[in-house]
Amino acid sequence: MLKRPVLTDSPEYYQKYISLVPEVHVLEYLNTLADTTYKFFESISPSMHDFRYAPNKWSIKEIAGHLGDVERVFAYRALRFSRGDKTELPGFEENEYVTKSNFKDLPLKELSDHLYTSRKSTLLLFNSFSKEMWNAVGMANGSALSVLSVPYILAGHEIHHLKIIRERYLFINK
Repeated sequence: MLKRPVLTDSPEYYQKYISLVPEVHVLEYLNTLADTTYKFFESISPSMHDFRYAPNKWSIKEIAGHLGDVERVFAYRALRFSRGDKTELPGFEENEYVTKSNFKDLPLKELSDHLYTSRKSTLLLFNSFSKEMWNAVGMANGSALSVLSVPYILAGHEIHHLKIIRERYLFINK
């Protein structure tokens, strides 16, 4: 089982996501989360796919697309850092990514498929890491980020957005 990252393993901003992850084997948890998130998106009525709970908020489809983008960005960061790449990586502006995407034109099923297959690919990558690779640290968006923190950030970020969908879009208080 991977040890839980310490506060210095990632920028403070990500601590809110890491704190949402239960004390479990994080890679097994990410695998389970892939399945439950996929089923969750399948369960959402098509009439809600483009719903926004307030002006300038993302639709459910855009959240699904955003989750897929974040999966890819953070897997890439983990790959680079695990290989000892010392090149500082830039940040990414999630709102701009969503604005410049075509998520609104894609079916939720397709966006969910993207997230699911990206997660499975990420897990294959993570499962190939040695202890030394997990302990690697790189620079992204001007801050140090450990490879170890990445699966926790991905899981917590997904938990965060699914909670928002349940509460603010579907009005389910779970």
